[in-house]
Amino acid sequence: MLNNFNPDQYLYHFTTYTTALEHILPNQTIRFSPFEKTNDPRESKNWNFTLICPTDTNIASNESFFELQKEANCILKENTKLLCFTRDVVLPSDPLSFIRGNGFSHPRMWAQYAGNHSGICLVFDKSKLTKIINDTFAEKGTIYQNHVSYDSFSEKHGMAFYLNYDDVENNGIKLSVKNHLDKYINELFFVKMPDWKDEWELRYVLFSNQDKEYEHVKYEDALVRIIIGEDFPNVYETLIVEYCRKYNISASKMAWNNGIPGSVGIYDHKSGISKIRNPF
Repeated sequence: MLNNFNPDQYLYHFTTYTTALEHILPNQTIRFSPFEKTNDPRESKNWNFTLICPTDTNIASNESFFELQKEANCILKENTKLLCFTRDVVLPSDPLSFIRGNGFSHPRMWAQYAGNHSGICLVFDKSKLTKIINDTFAEKGTIYQNHVSYDSFSEKHGMAFYLNYDDVENNGIKLSVKNHLDKYINELFFVKMPDWKDEWELRYVLFSNQDKEYEHVKYEDALVRIIIGEDFPNVYETLIVEYCRKYNISASKMAWNNGIPGSVGIYDHKSGISKIRNPF
């Protein structure tokens, strides 16, 4: 278990053991994925923008109106990439907040994103990772970072789907959409329905100027711990220990006691001691 609980120190990324062992750990990279590939229909399905035009009340009958709707959706969806994490939280009404508030302690995340407890949770130092991401994409686009809020949609959320046609005509669709994104970034990309609230998500949003479906970032020394699920295949634990020994990080394994989350160390980078079980 991580000591000295600080809810703003670490970020947690859940994944399957195959993705971790075949891609993330060997390449030492994490991936920004297209916004339209999320599992939230508000984000993955097409957005319909309403164009308002003070100087032309008949714009809705113009064929370009519908083309601009499609183009605005494409620009926002195809140019936007996401990298998502769970964060630590303080739960004031929970006497075990210092345990259940840890980002790795959420059973839903293990079940939904980490192969039903057979996967991996990668723990990152937030400040180091943020600097690496900002430096990596300084010339490749614009990075936005924030907690996701879980709210019913307000009037401002609705306004995020209105575009000014005069602005589009004067500045072009790409610049107009970028200006609109800057104004409504939180309403468009950092709000989800309350159904998702137990994910406690923090996300990085990249509005890219590169023509790539995915973007990768080297996490360097930002990875500070690997936590494997309670049902992680024993045969692969030696690979985790070897990786941690090579890169001087620690590893632990989840353990649930009467539904209360905890973890048991399997490698300590300070002492170099591993407590791995015989996988056979």
